[in-house]
Amino acid sequence: MATTKKPARRKARPVTAKSAAAPAAAVSVGPPSARQQALLADILANLVHLDLSSNEMLRDEGLRALAASQSLGALRSLVLSYVGLYEEAADIVLGSPLFAQLEHLDLSQGLSLADRDRLRAVFGDRLKC
Repeated sequence: MATTKKPARRKARPVTAKSAAAPAAAVSVGPPSARQQALLADILANLVHLDLSSNEMLRDEGLRALAASQSLGALRSLVLSYVGLYEEAADIVLGSPLFAQLEHLDLSQGLSLADRDRLRAVFGDRLKC
């Protein structure tokens, strides 16, 4: 009696930073291509959680750029602890539709007590500071 041999199944290879990286020859240091821009736009449009904590270079300028972003419509959780926020931070947060949509906002460290109180009045339990 003849038996048929089943073909071997290949295991799916997990995507890692190393396996997803472009070959060194394909790396470009110029402006991103249209394909790269489209990929980044897709990633940002679907981003739900962003943690920029301990990035002390962000400061109020970076916060302002985040607040003005039109690409983060799905964002629900933002962690900005230890990012060097100063006097304008509360005004930036309170004036931005992006921050209003968040279910969780972590602004630990860097805000004055008065600014924390102003933010808590609007964000309630959604705010950690």
